[in-house]
Amino acid sequence: EPPEGVALKPTADLLDETPLYDSARSQWLARLGRYYLATEAEIWQLGLAWAQGLDYARLRAPELRQLARADPELARAFPDRRARTLSYLVRKGIDAPHHRVRRALSAGLLQEEPVPPPWEASEGASQLELTDEQAAAARRIAESLGRFSVFVLDGPTGSGKTEVYFAAARRAAERGWQTLVLLPEIALTPQWLARARARGFRVAAWHSGLDARARLRVLKHLDGLDMLVGPRSALFVPLPRLGLIVVDEEHDASFKAQQPPFVHARDGAVLLAQSMKAPIVLGSATPSCEAVRLVRTNRAERLVLTHRFAAAPIPKVEIVDMRAHKGALSPALLQALDETFAEGGQAILFLNRRGFAPALACTACGHIPGCPHCTLRLVWHRRLRALVCHGCGFSRPAPAVCEQCGEEALVPLGAGCERIEHLLAERFPGRRFARLDRDAVRSARQLEKLLVRFREGAIDALVGTQIVAKGHHFPNVRLVAVVLAEQGLGIPDFRAMERWRQLIVQVVGRAGRGANPGRVLIQSYQPDAAWLREVCAAPYWAQAERELSVREEHRFPPWSRWVRVVWSARDRKRVWDAAGAWVDEVRKKLSDLVCVGPAWCVRERLNRQWRVEAVVQDPSRRRLPWALAPFVRAPLPRGVERRVDVDPWDWM
Repeated sequence: EPPEGVALKPTADLLDETPLYDSARSQWLARLGRYYLATEAEIWQLGLAWAQGLDYARLRAPELRQLARADPELARAFPDRRARTLSYLVRKGIDAPHHRVRRALSAGLLQEEPVPPPWEASEGASQLELTDEQAAAARRIAESLGRFSVFVLDGPTGSGKTEVYFAAARRAAERGWQTLVLLPEIALTPQWLARARARGFRVAAWHSGLDARARLRVLKHLDGLDMLVGPRSALFVPLPRLGLIVVDEEHDASFKAQQPPFVHARDGAVLLAQSMKAPIVLGSATPSCEAVRLVRTNRAERLVLTHRFAAAPIPKVEIVDMRAHKGALSPALLQALDETFAEGGQAILFLNRRGFAPALACTACGHIPGCPHCTLRLVWHRRLRALVCHGCGFSRPAPAVCEQCGEEALVPLGAGCERIEHLLAERFPGRRFARLDRDAVRSARQLEKLLVRFREGAIDALVGTQIVAKGHHFPNVRLVAVVLAEQGLGIPDFRAMERWRQLIVQVVGRAGRGANPGRVLIQSYQPDAAWLREVCAAPYWAQAERELSVREEHRFPPWSRWVRVVWSARDRKRVWDAAGAWVDEVRKKLSDLVCVGPAWCVRERLNRQWRVEAVVQDPSRRRLPWALAPFVRAPLPRGVERRVDVDPWDWM
């Protein structure tokens, strides 16, 4: 009987007879929900999103008459012997389709078509001989199988961290355990799959780019896998014998979700490893301050690789003083490209900016077109002949004359990837160039094809945003150029220096990974800046240690816990008042915490919504985020929305 005053709703369907998560994973998901201040609906929707793939199993009715006698309503969805999916039955409005199908399957009235496994048959596993450092690291990880341990695998780009993962995963597979590998980008899965298959693993990928059939193949053969590889979403797929977790490029901001409940996959993976009593390896050439703190506080063990694999030298870095040059490409860079192409090598040019130019400005009156829905400038996309807002997606044709004064005096300010590609095509007419950013590549399939073409030598140079820096292995890349070294430093984010250092080091690491030595050019308007010299010379761990000490002195994360709350509404006054009332209540009842704000967000208006933020800080790390749980459920004025981000990474 329900409690007094509680009315039970009728059961629409019985989705599963047994839980999709065992008790350990259910407790882990609940713990994750409590930490990220998520509702049960939010956290379970996130955790069980993978299960929708099961609804694409194909069903057939071998004896239509028997099905019609046993279940006439279900039989109407099977007028012939063609296969139908469970998702089709749901769309047809069949009452309690999951329960009916399960009952029909057990009675033999329906049959499920078998699906082949997602792994490919290997003709023979190839094993590389590990260096002494690699073998020692893999052995240390293998010794921890069966119990929770955290390892931070630190080594320069190209030092062979992937081979350490494979060696540890091989030991796990020999003992009957499976390995989960989390990657920051879908783009990295093809090369991971190829290398894992070459080592003899039964491996599959899981990500949003898979079609329904591919997802079903993975889910139906989870038990047969040695390894599952994928971005954030792979964290929630329940490998039945999970024994090892690897987070490759653990420093990458892509592991932090940008939608509620804002889960950080790396941190969620650490909690999962703890729940499953499994070791976890956090690998990176540029470890995050969070990972370095784990080592400093003895919560993790550092494993070090000091040299590049196969004695490949660290590429030489040259700083180009741009103060004496006009334009985005210096003569030194153009000459280096000439020499690289003449030697048969490839190049990567990195500029973390989309479009042709960040703005179109009038030299007569100074007017710069802005977005009507956001407090952002419109970016000029030359190929589209349009001005585009990178905040809300608004676009309109680019004007021929200034809309403010009517003069024909519009010029592009600055450069984006599209402009760099255009300049290269003009300077090197016989060469093949491609652009790797969200404008040029819009799907996982497009991305994979582009990377394959570049790897096979069909493209001479790749111009791209931060996607080009994320763990790719291109043996013939002999030149890497950072077009604008200072670009990422003007962001109002205490992590800006750390993230920009990481990005520079990672993109530099794409050079010289094959038999030929690499070369790196960094164009800068501040060539004597201490941070730039340090990035080029000092070991990254030492840089991270210094950054961590500065954070500790000022009690910034990871030495304290912060929660960012953002309110949004079309009514400017209403959203400000709602934020102010909430902050007053928190200050009154949680006086031991620091509450900064309210204040207008950096992007004050986005997609017609005015935005206000407040940051609650806990230097003790003991009260947040749990102390805010009652406050994030407080009712809101009509038309106001609120987002709560625990351990925020995005401050825009």
